[in-house]
Amino acid sequence: MLLTGVSVIVGCDRNNDNGGNTTDPDAPFITITNEESVISLSPDEQSVDITYQIENPVAGTTVEVDLQDAAWIELADDAFAEEGTVTLNVLENREKEPRSVIVTLSYGEAKAYINLIQEESSYYVDKEAGCAYGFYMGKTMGTLQNVYYLYLADNMQTPDGNYGDGLTYVMFLFSDFEPEDRTAIKVPASTYVVSTMQRSGVMYLSFSSIIDMEDQSETGISSGKVTIGYEGDQMTAQLEITDENDNMHRVSYTGDLIMQDESYLSTMTENVEFDFTTATAVAYFYGDVYNVGLPNYNIQIENAAGQGLQFDLVAPASGDSTFVPDGTYRISDYTSEFAALSGVLSGGNLYGSWFYTLAGEADGVTDPMAPLMDGTVDIVKSGDDYTMTLDVADDKPEPHRITGTGTVRMSFEVVDLTQQTAPAGSKFKVSSGD
Repeated sequence: MLLTGVSVIVGCDRNNDNGGNTTDPDAPFITITNEESVISLSPDEQSVDITYQIENPVAGTTVEVDLQDAAWIELADDAFAEEGTVTLNVLENREKEPRSVIVTLSYGEAKAYINLIQEESSYYVDKEAGCAYGFYMGKTMGTLQNVYYLYLADNMQTPDGNYGDGLTYVMFLFSDFEPEDRTAIKVPASTYVVSTMQRSGVMYLSFSSIIDMEDQSETGISSGKVTIGYEGDQMTAQLEITDENDNMHRVSYTGDLIMQDESYLSTMTENVEFDFTTATAVAYFYGDVYNVGLPNYNIQIENAAGQGLQFDLVAPASGDSTFVPDGTYRISDYTSEFAALSGVLSGGNLYGSWFYTLAGEADGVTDPMAPLMDGTVDIVKSGDDYTMTLDVADDKPEPHRITGTGTVRMSFEVVDLTQQTAPAGSKFKVSSGD
């Protein structure tokens, strides 16, 4: 039984019957010698020493300790390593209330008492999560970072996709690392710090929050971190954050992680042979937009069948606003010479290289569509015409390919970056097919 706020005088008065002590001057007697009558403890995990003296010791008699079955305190492995001292281990208090226990030391019939009081947690929320789940989103946000949505929650989400009862901590995490096994995805072990930066090791502030289903509220996160590790197949997580109301939260978890793979953006169901015979092409010239000393072109090719291709090319330094240099451009994540940057989706806009279907409205696209993640496009200039040979693939585990060879006439537009609020000629996803 736990007693709160009980003050007990340390030791015993030999002239009174106090828990088995006696007025017999020759009887064994135990006295607790700590300076304070009540030992006050912080909420942290710690050890505490209770010191004592014994008068009139009896051979074969040992000191016994009664902790009143308190689950948060126990004898240390080396509790009696030092003569005249009992060492106790105290667990961390993660509750919002203080807790206490009267510790009894017995020596034969003699007894002595001392009260231990541990302070309440200083956190607004301090708890163990009931479950962990999330989604791997692939490379989004127009960066080269892998995005993992991780949820630490009291309860799993409902079958219809809503948050479960209680609290759910939503974390949008950036990492350099792709999943090693897409059938058993793990959030990469690391510490992720709350930030507005879009780089590895960041919990992205704008998309991370606390969901409280009891009062149907969402609270932003202003600072903090989460540390992810693994013990065998089980994930460990230690979340320490401050919310936008300056309340501190600490949530820990050890257990299974359920992650779904939502990284595949392609809605293609079959290979495509692109028809160049009715195609038109425009190249938007951005200059050295990536600050790598190389020119950049956003090339869009569309045909009468409603199919489109977009290539984000990083060309040799010889390129300018009037022509695209000949060469074989390879789908890549890196802004190097002869790169066709891989496709990403951010804010509904298509960035990088894509296959798409025209939606029947200005700059709108629909399914089937796919980011281009592998392959090459070969470009050869002849006067104002360009012969293009392409063999590129989507992001599926078993990729669909877009192939074709043909000649198109290319028009050029120079992009004034000082006037741009969105990529010139950028396409945006407006609807989804069945």
